[in-house]
Amino acid sequence: MKLKFRLRSQKSNGKVEVWPLEQKNPRGRQKLFLFVTDTYDRAKIFFANLKKSYILMTKREKIGASVFLLIAMVLMGARSYRSYIVETVSAPDRGGAYTEAMVGEVKFLNPIVAKTDAEKSVTRLMFQGLVKVTGPNTVLPDAAESYEISSDGTKYTFHLKSDNQFSDGQPLTANDVAQTVAKIQDPSLKSPIFKTWSGVTTEIIDDKTIEFVLQKAYGPFIFDCDFGIIPAHLSPDDFSKSLVGSGPFKFIKSVTADGGKISQVDLVRNDAYSGDKPYLDSATILFLSNIHEAVNQFMTDTKTNAVFGAEPPSSAKLDYNSSRELALIFNLRKDALKDVAVRQKILSGGKFDQPLNLTLATLDAPRQHTRATDLAKKFAAENIKVKINYYDSAGFQDHIVKKDYDLILYGFDFGDDRDPYTYWHSSQINDLNLAGWSDKASDILMEDARMLPDAVARNVKYDEVFTAIQSGAIAEFYEPIRYKYYVKPQVKGIRSITGTQVYSRFDTIGKWYIDEKRVKK
Repeated sequence: MKLKFRLRSQKSNGKVEVWPLEQKNPRGRQKLFLFVTDTYDRAKIFFANLKKSYILMTKREKIGASVFLLIAMVLMGARSYRSYIVETVSAPDRGGAYTEAMVGEVKFLNPIVAKTDAEKSVTRLMFQGLVKVTGPNTVLPDAAESYEISSDGTKYTFHLKSDNQFSDGQPLTANDVAQTVAKIQDPSLKSPIFKTWSGVTTEIIDDKTIEFVLQKAYGPFIFDCDFGIIPAHLSPDDFSKSLVGSGPFKFIKSVTADGGKISQVDLVRNDAYSGDKPYLDSATILFLSNIHEAVNQFMTDTKTNAVFGAEPPSSAKLDYNSSRELALIFNLRKDALKDVAVRQKILSGGKFDQPLNLTLATLDAPRQHTRATDLAKKFAAENIKVKINYYDSAGFQDHIVKKDYDLILYGFDFGDDRDPYTYWHSSQINDLNLAGWSDKASDILMEDARMLPDAVARNVKYDEVFTAIQSGAIAEFYEPIRYKYYVKPQVKGIRSITGTQVYSRFDTIGKWYIDEKRVKK
Protein backbone atom coordinates (compact mmCIF):
# COMPACT_ATOMS: atom_id res chain seq x y z
CA MET A 1 0.00 0.00 0.00
CA LYS A 2 1.47 3.34 -1.01
CA LEU A 3 0.99 6.38 1.27
CA LYS A 4 1.87 9.96 0.44
CA PHE A 5 2.34 12.51 3.24
CA ARG A 6 2.70 16.30 3.55
CA LEU A 7 3.73 18.48 6.46
CA ARG A 8 1.27 20.86 8.18
CA SER A 9 2.40 24.41 8.58
CA GLN A 10 1.24 24.66 12.20
CA LYS A 11 3.05 23.10 15.08
CA SER A 12 1.45 21.45 18.06
CA ASN A 13 3.54 21.28 21.21
CA GLY A 14 6.67 21.82 19.20
CA LYS A 15 6.02 18.81 16.92
CA VAL A 16 5.36 18.72 13.23
CA GLU A 17 2.13 16.84 12.41
CA VAL A 18 1.74 14.70 9.33
CA TRP A 19 -1.33 13.08 7.76
CA PRO A 20 -2.02 11.02 4.66
CA LEU A 21 -2.29 12.91 1.47
CA GLU A 22 -3.55 10.04 -0.77
CA GLN A 23 -4.19 6.33 -0.21
CA LYS A 24 -4.53 3.57 -2.84
CA ASN A 25 -6.15 0.20 -2.14
CA PRO A 26 -3.72 -2.73 -2.42
CA ARG A 27 -4.21 -5.04 -5.40
CA GLY A 28 -3.08 -8.45 -6.69
CA ARG A 29 0.12 -9.80 -5.18
CA GLN A 30 0.42 -6.82 -2.82
CA LYS A 31 -2.98 -7.59 -1.33
CA LEU A 32 -2.04 -11.29 -0.89
CA PHE A 33 1.26 -10.32 0.68
CA LEU A 34 -0.44 -8.02 3.21
CA PHE A 35 -2.97 -10.76 4.07
CA VAL A 36 -0.23 -13.36 4.64
CA THR A 37 1.93 -11.06 6.76
CA ASP A 38 -1.07 -9.93 8.80
CA THR A 39 -2.15 -13.55 9.41
CA TYR A 40 1.39 -14.50 10.37
CA ASP A 41 1.63 -11.62 12.87
CA ARG A 42 -1.69 -12.54 14.46
CA ALA A 43 -0.72 -16.22 14.70
CA LYS A 44 2.62 -15.29 16.20
CA ILE A 45 0.92 -13.23 18.91
CA PHE A 46 -1.66 -15.98 19.58
CA PHE A 47 0.92 -18.74 20.04
CA ALA A 48 3.15 -16.47 22.13
CA ASN A 49 0.23 -15.82 24.49
CA LEU A 50 -0.66 -19.52 24.46
CA LYS A 51 2.88 -20.41 25.43
CA LYS A 52 2.84 -17.93 28.34
CA SER A 53 -0.48 -19.35 29.53
CA TYR A 54 0.85 -22.89 29.33
CA ILE A 55 3.92 -21.99 31.42
CA LEU A 56 1.69 -20.54 34.15
CA MET A 57 -0.53 -23.69 34.26
CA THR A 58 -0.28 -26.37 36.93
CA LYS A 59 0.63 -29.92 35.93
CA ARG A 60 -3.01 -31.03 36.12
CA GLU A 61 -4.12 -28.04 34.02
CA LYS A 62 -1.46 -28.82 31.44
CA ILE A 63 -2.70 -32.45 31.14
CA GLY A 64 -6.29 -31.28 30.82
CA ALA A 65 -5.38 -28.72 28.20
CA SER A 66 -3.41 -31.29 26.22
CA VAL A 67 -6.31 -33.77 26.28
CA PHE A 68 -8.76 -31.04 25.27
CA LEU A 69 -6.47 -29.95 22.43
CA LEU A 70 -6.07 -33.56 21.24
CA ILE A 71 -9.84 -34.14 21.26
CA ALA A 72 -10.41 -30.89 19.39
CA MET A 73 -7.84 -31.86 16.77
CA VAL A 74 -9.40 -35.34 16.33
CA LEU A 75 -12.89 -33.84 15.97
CA MET A 76 -11.67 -31.25 13.51
CA GLY A 77 -9.83 -33.95 11.53
CA ALA A 78 -12.89 -36.22 11.50
CA ARG A 79 -15.08 -33.35 10.35
CA SER A 80 -12.61 -32.44 7.62
CA TYR A 81 -12.34 -36.09 6.49
CA ARG A 82 -16.13 -36.46 6.48
CA SER A 83 -16.45 -33.35 4.36
CA TYR A 84 -13.71 -34.65 2.07
CA ILE A 85 -15.54 -37.96 1.59
CA VAL A 86 -18.90 -36.27 1.04
CA GLU A 87 -17.55 -33.76 -1.45
CA THR A 88 -15.41 -36.19 -3.47
CA VAL A 89 -15.77 -39.53 -5.23
CA SER A 90 -13.36 -42.36 -5.92
CA ALA A 91 -11.98 -42.38 -9.47
CA PRO A 92 -9.45 -44.49 -11.41
CA ASP A 93 -5.84 -43.37 -11.25
CA ARG A 94 -2.79 -44.32 -13.25
CA GLY A 95 -0.66 -47.06 -11.78
CA GLY A 96 -0.74 -50.73 -10.95
CA ALA A 97 0.46 -53.86 -12.71
CA TYR A 98 -1.77 -56.47 -14.34
CA THR A 99 -0.33 -59.99 -14.37
CA GLU A 100 -2.20 -62.87 -15.98
CA ALA A 101 -1.45 -66.57 -16.03
CA MET A 102 -2.85 -68.42 -19.04
CA VAL A 103 -2.58 -71.91 -20.43
CA GLY A 104 -0.99 -71.75 -23.84
CA GLU A 105 2.06 -71.73 -26.04
CA VAL A 106 3.80 -68.81 -27.74
CA LYS A 107 6.30 -69.06 -30.56
CA PHE A 108 5.51 -65.90 -32.50
CA LEU A 109 4.77 -62.35 -31.36
CA ASN A 110 4.03 -61.13 -34.87
CA PRO A 111 0.27 -60.51 -35.23
CA ILE A 112 0.02 -61.62 -38.86
CA VAL A 113 1.34 -65.12 -38.07
CA ALA A 114 -0.24 -65.52 -34.61
CA LYS A 115 -2.09 -68.84 -34.49
CA THR A 116 -2.44 -70.05 -30.89
CA ASP A 117 -4.80 -68.54 -28.34
CA ALA A 118 -1.83 -67.29 -26.36
CA GLU A 119 -0.24 -65.61 -29.40
CA LYS A 120 -3.52 -63.96 -30.39
CA SER A 121 -4.09 -62.70 -26.84
CA VAL A 122 -0.74 -61.03 -26.26
CA THR A 123 -0.40 -59.54 -29.77
CA ARG A 124 -3.86 -57.95 -29.39
CA LEU A 125 -2.42 -55.84 -26.55
CA MET A 126 0.55 -54.73 -28.65
CA PHE A 127 -0.95 -54.14 -32.09
CA GLN A 128 -3.91 -52.20 -33.38
CA GLY A 129 -6.34 -53.12 -36.14
CA LEU A 130 -8.24 -50.84 -38.49
CA VAL A 131 -11.37 -51.84 -36.61
CA LYS A 132 -12.23 -53.59 -33.37
CA VAL A 133 -15.01 -56.16 -33.11
CA THR A 134 -16.48 -55.96 -29.60
CA GLY A 135 -19.54 -58.16 -29.95
CA PRO A 136 -22.01 -59.76 -32.33
CA ASN A 137 -22.36 -57.42 -35.32
CA THR A 138 -20.54 -54.66 -33.39
CA VAL A 139 -17.64 -53.13 -35.33
CA LEU A 140 -15.90 -50.02 -33.99
CA PRO A 141 -13.14 -47.95 -35.63
CA ASP A 142 -9.73 -48.49 -34.04
CA ALA A 143 -6.74 -47.25 -36.03
CA ALA A 144 -9.30 -45.96 -38.51
CA GLU A 145 -11.31 -42.84 -37.80
CA SER A 146 -14.05 -43.98 -40.17
CA TYR A 147 -14.70 -46.18 -43.18
CA GLU A 148 -17.08 -46.44 -46.15
CA ILE A 149 -18.31 -49.40 -48.19
CA SER A 150 -19.19 -48.92 -51.85
CA SER A 151 -22.75 -49.58 -52.98
CA ASP A 152 -21.69 -52.76 -54.81
CA GLY A 153 -19.85 -54.05 -51.71
CA THR A 154 -16.47 -54.44 -53.44
CA LYS A 155 -14.61 -51.36 -52.14
CA TYR A 156 -13.75 -50.59 -48.52
CA THR A 157 -12.19 -47.17 -47.87
CA PHE A 158 -10.57 -46.46 -44.50
CA HIS A 159 -9.59 -43.05 -43.14
CA LEU A 160 -6.88 -43.32 -40.48
CA LYS A 161 -6.80 -41.21 -37.32
CA SER A 162 -4.56 -38.18 -37.73
CA ASP A 163 -2.79 -38.74 -34.39
CA ASN A 164 -1.98 -42.43 -34.88
CA GLN A 165 1.57 -43.32 -33.90
CA PHE A 166 3.62 -46.42 -33.31
CA SER A 167 5.20 -46.89 -29.91
CA ASP A 168 8.54 -45.60 -31.29
CA GLY A 169 6.94 -42.25 -32.17
CA GLN A 170 6.70 -42.78 -35.93
CA PRO A 171 3.32 -41.99 -37.52
CA LEU A 172 1.04 -44.82 -38.62
CA THR A 173 0.18 -44.29 -42.28
CA ALA A 174 -1.69 -45.96 -45.13
CA ASN A 175 1.65 -47.35 -46.31
CA ASP A 176 2.01 -49.31 -43.04
CA VAL A 177 -1.42 -50.84 -43.61
CA ALA A 178 -0.64 -51.70 -47.24
CA GLN A 179 2.68 -53.30 -46.34
CA THR A 180 1.02 -55.34 -43.59
CA VAL A 181 -1.54 -56.69 -46.08
CA ALA A 182 1.29 -57.49 -48.51
CA LYS A 183 2.95 -59.61 -45.82
CA ILE A 184 -0.34 -61.37 -45.05
CA GLN A 185 -0.64 -62.20 -48.76
CA ASP A 186 2.92 -63.60 -48.89
CA PRO A 187 2.43 -67.41 -48.98
CA SER A 188 5.91 -68.02 -47.56
CA LEU A 189 4.86 -66.46 -44.21
CA LYS A 190 1.93 -68.88 -43.90
CA SER A 191 -0.36 -66.35 -42.24
CA PRO A 192 -3.54 -67.97 -40.85
CA ILE A 193 -5.56 -65.21 -42.56
CA PHE A 194 -3.88 -65.70 -45.94
CA LYS A 195 -7.03 -67.12 -47.58
CA THR A 196 -9.17 -64.25 -46.34
CA TRP A 197 -6.94 -61.66 -48.02
CA SER A 198 -6.10 -63.62 -51.14
CA GLY A 199 -7.17 -61.65 -54.21
CA VAL A 200 -7.73 -58.38 -52.32
CA THR A 201 -5.92 -55.39 -53.87
CA THR A 202 -4.87 -52.29 -51.95
CA GLU A 203 -4.68 -48.70 -53.13
CA ILE A 204 -3.09 -45.91 -51.09
CA ILE A 205 -5.15 -42.75 -51.65
CA ASP A 206 -3.00 -40.57 -49.38
CA ASP A 207 -1.04 -40.90 -46.14
CA LYS A 208 -4.21 -41.36 -44.11
CA THR A 209 -6.51 -43.08 -46.59
CA ILE A 210 -6.39 -46.61 -47.98
CA GLU A 211 -8.81 -48.57 -50.15
CA PHE A 212 -9.31 -52.34 -50.42
CA VAL A 213 -10.83 -53.72 -53.61
CA LEU A 214 -12.45 -57.17 -53.56
CA GLN A 215 -12.92 -59.38 -56.61
CA LYS A 216 -16.58 -59.73 -55.64
CA ALA A 217 -18.79 -58.54 -52.80
CA TYR A 218 -18.19 -60.25 -49.47
CA GLY A 219 -20.40 -58.91 -46.66
CA PRO A 220 -18.39 -60.19 -43.66
CA PHE A 221 -15.15 -58.62 -44.97
CA ILE A 222 -15.25 -55.79 -42.44
CA PHE A 223 -14.70 -58.35 -39.65
CA ASP A 224 -11.42 -59.32 -41.32
CA CYS A 225 -10.03 -55.79 -41.01
CA ASP A 226 -9.03 -56.21 -37.36
CA PHE A 227 -5.57 -57.60 -38.22
CA GLY A 228 -2.63 -56.12 -36.28
CA ILE A 229 -0.81 -53.38 -38.23
CA ILE A 230 2.99 -53.63 -38.27
CA PRO A 231 5.39 -50.76 -39.12
CA ALA A 232 6.77 -50.50 -42.64
CA HIS A 233 9.73 -48.33 -41.57
CA LEU A 234 11.44 -51.22 -39.75
CA SER A 235 13.30 -54.08 -41.39
CA PRO A 236 12.09 -57.61 -40.54
CA ASP A 237 15.06 -58.11 -38.19
CA ASP A 238 14.57 -54.79 -36.42
CA PHE A 239 10.85 -55.44 -36.07
CA SER A 240 11.37 -58.93 -34.61
CA LYS A 241 13.67 -57.42 -31.98
CA SER A 242 11.63 -54.35 -31.07
CA LEU A 243 8.06 -55.55 -31.83
CA VAL A 244 6.94 -51.95 -32.30
CA GLY A 245 3.16 -51.64 -32.52
CA SER A 246 0.41 -49.08 -31.99
CA GLY A 247 -1.75 -50.95 -29.46
CA PRO A 248 -2.54 -49.93 -25.86
CA PHE A 249 0.67 -51.51 -24.56
CA LYS A 250 4.20 -51.70 -25.90
CA PHE A 251 6.69 -54.53 -25.77
CA ILE A 252 9.50 -54.47 -23.21
CA LYS A 253 10.86 -57.99 -23.11
CA SER A 254 10.06 -61.68 -23.36
CA VAL A 255 11.41 -64.51 -21.23
CA THR A 256 12.31 -67.79 -22.88
CA ALA A 257 12.02 -71.05 -20.97
CA ASP A 258 13.79 -74.34 -21.59
CA GLY A 259 13.05 -75.60 -25.07
CA GLY A 260 12.98 -72.16 -26.62
CA LYS A 261 9.33 -71.43 -25.86
CA ILE A 262 8.33 -68.01 -24.60
CA SER A 263 7.12 -68.25 -20.99
CA GLN A 264 6.52 -64.57 -20.23
CA VAL A 265 5.93 -61.29 -22.05
CA ASP A 266 6.31 -57.93 -20.29
CA LEU A 267 4.48 -54.87 -21.60
CA VAL A 268 4.09 -51.26 -20.44
CA ARG A 269 1.49 -48.63 -21.22
CA ASN A 270 1.81 -47.09 -24.68
CA ASP A 271 1.15 -43.39 -24.19
CA ALA A 272 1.11 -42.92 -27.97
CA TYR A 273 -1.98 -45.12 -28.32
CA SER A 274 -4.81 -43.28 -30.08
CA GLY A 275 -7.60 -45.08 -28.20
CA ASP A 276 -8.43 -45.16 -24.48
CA LYS A 277 -4.99 -45.01 -22.86
CA PRO A 278 -4.76 -47.59 -20.08
CA TYR A 279 -4.66 -46.62 -16.42
CA LEU A 280 -2.49 -49.69 -15.80
CA ASP A 281 1.25 -49.06 -15.88
CA SER A 282 2.06 -52.53 -17.14
CA ALA A 283 0.70 -55.88 -18.28
CA THR A 284 2.55 -59.17 -17.92
CA ILE A 285 1.30 -62.41 -19.45
CA LEU A 286 2.65 -65.70 -18.11
CA PHE A 287 2.28 -68.78 -20.32
CA LEU A 288 1.84 -72.08 -18.48
CA SER A 289 1.78 -75.56 -19.95
CA ASN A 290 -1.27 -76.91 -18.10
CA ILE A 291 -4.30 -75.95 -16.02
CA HIS A 292 -2.74 -77.09 -12.71
CA GLU A 293 0.29 -74.81 -13.17
CA ALA A 294 -1.89 -71.85 -14.13
CA VAL A 295 -4.18 -72.24 -11.10
CA ASN A 296 -1.20 -72.69 -8.76
CA GLN A 297 0.43 -69.52 -10.12
CA PHE A 298 -2.81 -67.60 -9.61
CA MET A 299 -3.44 -68.89 -6.08
CA THR A 300 0.09 -68.66 -4.65
CA ASP A 301 1.55 -65.54 -6.28
CA THR A 302 0.14 -62.29 -4.91
CA LYS A 303 1.30 -60.36 -7.99
CA THR A 304 -0.67 -62.60 -10.37
CA ASN A 305 -4.16 -61.10 -10.39
CA ALA A 306 -5.86 -63.01 -13.25
CA VAL A 307 -5.97 -66.47 -14.82
CA PHE A 308 -7.29 -67.45 -18.26
CA GLY A 309 -8.09 -70.97 -19.45
CA ALA A 310 -8.32 -72.44 -15.96
CA GLU A 311 -10.79 -72.46 -13.09
CA PRO A 312 -9.50 -71.57 -9.60
CA PRO A 313 -11.67 -72.17 -6.51
CA SER A 314 -12.33 -68.45 -5.91
CA SER A 315 -12.16 -64.88 -7.32
CA ALA A 316 -14.45 -63.04 -9.73
CA LYS A 317 -15.72 -65.28 -12.51
CA LEU A 318 -15.81 -63.57 -15.91
CA ASP A 319 -16.37 -66.54 -18.23
CA TYR A 320 -17.79 -65.76 -21.66
CA ASN A 321 -19.02 -67.63 -24.73
CA SER A 322 -16.63 -68.23 -27.59
CA SER A 323 -17.38 -68.52 -31.29
CA ARG A 324 -16.26 -72.14 -31.06
CA GLU A 325 -18.60 -75.12 -31.11
CA LEU A 326 -18.11 -78.85 -31.28
CA ALA A 327 -20.31 -80.67 -33.76
CA LEU A 328 -20.86 -84.31 -34.66
CA ILE A 329 -20.96 -84.58 -38.46
CA PHE A 330 -22.14 -87.52 -40.56
CA ASN A 331 -20.09 -88.37 -43.63
CA LEU A 332 -22.75 -88.69 -46.32
CA ARG A 333 -20.18 -90.24 -48.65
CA LYS A 334 -20.53 -93.49 -46.66
CA ASP A 335 -23.30 -95.82 -47.81
CA ALA A 336 -24.43 -96.64 -44.27
CA LEU A 337 -25.19 -92.97 -43.57
CA LYS A 338 -26.76 -91.76 -46.82
CA ASP A 339 -30.31 -92.47 -45.61
CA VAL A 340 -31.70 -89.52 -43.63
CA ALA A 341 -33.90 -91.93 -41.62
CA VAL A 342 -30.79 -93.75 -40.35
CA ARG A 343 -29.13 -90.50 -39.31
CA GLN A 344 -32.26 -89.28 -37.55
CA LYS A 345 -32.55 -92.58 -35.69
CA ILE A 346 -28.94 -92.30 -34.52
CA LEU A 347 -29.44 -88.78 -33.22
CA SER A 348 -32.82 -89.46 -31.62
CA GLY A 349 -31.59 -92.48 -29.65
CA GLY A 350 -33.44 -95.18 -31.53
CA LYS A 351 -32.16 -98.74 -31.14
CA PHE A 352 -31.01 -100.72 -34.18
CA ASP A 353 -31.97 -104.36 -34.60
CA GLN A 354 -28.69 -105.19 -36.29
CA PRO A 355 -25.36 -103.90 -34.89
CA LEU A 356 -24.05 -100.82 -36.65
CA ASN A 357 -20.27 -100.34 -36.72
CA LEU A 358 -18.97 -96.80 -37.20
CA THR A 359 -15.66 -94.97 -36.89
CA LEU A 360 -15.39 -91.54 -35.29
CA ALA A 361 -12.40 -89.28 -35.95
CA THR A 362 -11.52 -86.37 -33.70
CA LEU A 363 -8.65 -84.30 -32.37
CA ASP A 364 -6.66 -85.63 -29.43
CA ALA A 365 -7.73 -82.92 -26.97
CA PRO A 366 -9.44 -83.00 -23.53
CA ARG A 367 -12.77 -81.50 -24.63
CA GLN A 368 -12.99 -83.84 -27.62
CA HIS A 369 -12.11 -86.82 -25.42
CA THR A 370 -14.98 -86.03 -23.04
CA ARG A 371 -17.57 -85.54 -25.76
CA ALA A 372 -16.46 -88.60 -27.79
CA THR A 373 -16.61 -90.83 -24.71
CA ASP A 374 -20.14 -89.62 -23.92
CA LEU A 375 -21.22 -90.27 -27.51
CA ALA A 376 -19.76 -93.78 -27.50
CA LYS A 377 -21.77 -94.62 -24.36
CA LYS A 378 -24.95 -93.17 -25.88
CA PHE A 379 -24.50 -95.06 -29.14
CA ALA A 380 -23.73 -98.32 -27.35
CA ALA A 381 -27.26 -98.23 -25.93
CA GLU A 382 -28.53 -97.96 -29.53
CA ASN A 383 -26.63 -101.09 -30.63
CA ILE A 384 -24.04 -98.92 -32.38
CA LYS A 385 -20.40 -99.78 -31.88
CA VAL A 386 -18.18 -96.74 -32.36
CA LYS A 387 -14.44 -96.95 -32.78
CA ILE A 388 -12.93 -93.62 -31.71
CA ASN A 389 -9.74 -92.57 -33.47
CA TYR A 390 -7.84 -89.69 -31.83
CA TYR A 391 -5.31 -87.76 -33.90
CA ASP A 392 -2.78 -85.02 -33.40
CA SER A 393 -3.26 -81.86 -35.48
CA ALA A 394 -1.32 -83.15 -38.50
CA GLY A 395 -3.00 -86.56 -38.48
CA PHE A 396 -6.44 -85.00 -38.08
CA GLN A 397 -5.89 -82.73 -41.08
CA ASP A 398 -4.77 -85.74 -43.10
CA HIS A 399 -8.03 -87.57 -42.33
CA ILE A 400 -10.02 -84.48 -43.22
CA VAL A 401 -8.33 -84.44 -46.62
CA LYS A 402 -8.93 -88.16 -47.17
CA LYS A 403 -12.48 -88.01 -45.72
CA ASP A 404 -11.63 -91.34 -44.11
CA TYR A 405 -14.28 -91.47 -41.34
CA ASP A 406 -17.96 -92.27 -40.77
CA LEU A 407 -18.43 -89.64 -38.11
CA ILE A 408 -16.23 -86.69 -37.28
CA LEU A 409 -16.28 -84.65 -34.09
CA TYR A 410 -15.06 -81.28 -35.29
CA GLY A 411 -14.39 -78.00 -33.51
CA PHE A 412 -15.76 -75.07 -35.50
CA ASP A 413 -14.53 -71.55 -34.94
CA PHE A 414 -17.00 -69.29 -36.70
CA GLY A 415 -15.11 -66.13 -35.77
CA ASP A 416 -17.04 -62.86 -35.66
CA ASP A 417 -19.35 -63.90 -38.49
CA ARG A 418 -20.82 -67.42 -38.69
CA ASP A 419 -20.59 -67.66 -42.47
CA PRO A 420 -21.28 -71.37 -43.21
CA TYR A 421 -19.97 -71.28 -46.79
CA THR A 422 -16.55 -72.83 -46.15
CA TYR A 423 -17.95 -75.90 -44.40
CA TRP A 424 -21.32 -76.46 -46.05
CA HIS A 425 -21.36 -75.13 -49.64
CA SER A 426 -21.28 -77.87 -52.30
CA SER A 427 -18.24 -76.25 -53.95
CA GLN A 428 -16.25 -77.17 -50.82
CA ILE A 429 -17.00 -80.93 -50.93
CA ASN A 430 -13.36 -81.74 -51.73
CA ASP A 431 -12.09 -79.31 -49.10
CA LEU A 432 -13.76 -78.52 -45.75
CA ASN A 433 -17.28 -79.69 -46.52
CA LEU A 434 -16.80 -82.51 -44.02
CA ALA A 435 -20.24 -84.01 -44.52
CA GLY A 436 -20.12 -84.17 -48.31
CA TRP A 437 -23.48 -82.37 -48.24
CA SER A 438 -24.96 -80.76 -51.32
CA ASP A 439 -28.20 -78.77 -51.29
CA LYS A 440 -28.98 -76.33 -54.09
CA ALA A 441 -31.37 -74.17 -52.06
CA SER A 442 -28.83 -73.84 -49.22
CA ASP A 443 -26.06 -73.05 -51.74
CA ILE A 444 -28.11 -70.11 -53.02
CA LEU A 445 -28.78 -68.89 -49.49
CA MET A 446 -25.06 -68.96 -48.66
CA GLU A 447 -24.11 -67.21 -51.89
CA ASP A 448 -26.72 -64.50 -51.36
CA ALA A 449 -25.71 -64.02 -47.74
CA ARG A 450 -22.12 -63.32 -48.71
CA MET A 451 -23.31 -60.45 -50.92
CA LEU A 452 -25.08 -58.65 -48.08
CA PRO A 453 -23.20 -55.96 -46.11
CA ASP A 454 -25.92 -55.91 -43.44
CA ALA A 455 -25.12 -58.44 -40.70
CA VAL A 456 -28.73 -58.83 -39.57
CA ALA A 457 -29.88 -59.71 -43.09
CA ARG A 458 -26.97 -62.17 -43.46
CA ASN A 459 -27.88 -63.93 -40.24
CA VAL A 460 -31.45 -64.48 -41.40
CA LYS A 461 -30.09 -66.49 -44.34
CA TYR A 462 -27.53 -68.25 -42.13
CA ASP A 463 -30.36 -69.41 -39.87
CA GLU A 464 -32.14 -70.98 -42.83
CA VAL A 465 -29.00 -72.90 -43.78
CA PHE A 466 -28.43 -74.25 -40.27
CA THR A 467 -32.10 -75.19 -40.03
CA ALA A 468 -31.69 -77.27 -43.23
CA ILE A 469 -28.60 -78.94 -41.76
CA GLN A 470 -30.45 -79.90 -38.58
CA SER A 471 -33.66 -81.03 -40.30
CA GLY A 472 -31.61 -83.21 -42.64
CA ALA A 473 -29.75 -84.75 -39.67
CA ILE A 474 -26.46 -83.75 -41.28
CA ALA A 475 -24.84 -82.66 -38.02
CA GLU A 476 -25.53 -82.14 -34.33
CA PHE A 477 -24.13 -78.96 -32.81
CA TYR A 478 -23.31 -78.64 -29.12
CA GLU A 479 -23.32 -75.60 -26.87
CA PRO A 480 -20.64 -72.94 -27.50
CA ILE A 481 -17.38 -73.48 -25.68
CA ARG A 482 -16.90 -70.98 -22.84
CA TYR A 483 -13.63 -69.23 -22.08
CA LYS A 484 -12.72 -69.47 -18.39
CA TYR A 485 -11.49 -66.17 -16.97
CA TYR A 486 -10.99 -65.20 -13.33
CA VAL A 487 -9.73 -61.91 -11.87
CA LYS A 488 -8.84 -60.91 -8.31
CA PRO A 489 -10.77 -58.01 -6.69
CA GLN A 490 -7.93 -55.48 -6.90
CA VAL A 491 -8.43 -55.16 -10.66
CA LYS A 492 -11.48 -52.95 -11.14
CA GLY A 493 -13.35 -51.47 -14.07
CA ILE A 494 -13.68 -54.73 -16.02
CA ARG A 495 -16.92 -54.61 -17.96
CA SER A 496 -18.99 -57.56 -19.15
CA ILE A 497 -17.28 -59.27 -22.06
CA THR A 498 -19.45 -59.15 -25.17
CA GLY A 499 -16.98 -60.43 -27.77
CA THR A 500 -16.53 -64.10 -28.64
CA GLN A 501 -12.81 -64.23 -29.41
CA VAL A 502 -10.03 -65.42 -27.14
CA TYR A 503 -8.70 -61.85 -26.93
CA SER A 504 -12.13 -60.24 -26.38
CA ARG A 505 -11.40 -60.00 -22.65
CA PHE A 506 -8.99 -57.16 -23.47
CA ASP A 507 -11.50 -55.08 -25.46
CA THR A 508 -12.02 -52.66 -22.55
CA ILE A 509 -8.58 -52.87 -20.92
CA GLY A 510 -8.27 -49.09 -21.27
CA LYS A 511 -10.90 -48.81 -18.51
CA TRP A 512 -9.30 -51.25 -16.07
CA TYR A 513 -7.54 -49.87 -13.00
CA ILE A 514 -5.92 -50.86 -9.72
CA ASP A 515 -4.93 -47.52 -8.17
CA GLU A 516 -7.57 -44.94 -7.19
CA LYS A 517 -7.79 -41.25 -6.30
CA ARG A 518 -10.43 -38.87 -4.90
CA VAL A 519 -11.86 -36.17 -7.13
CA LYS A 520 -14.47 -33.47 -6.51
CA LYS A 521 -18.04 -34.36 -7.40
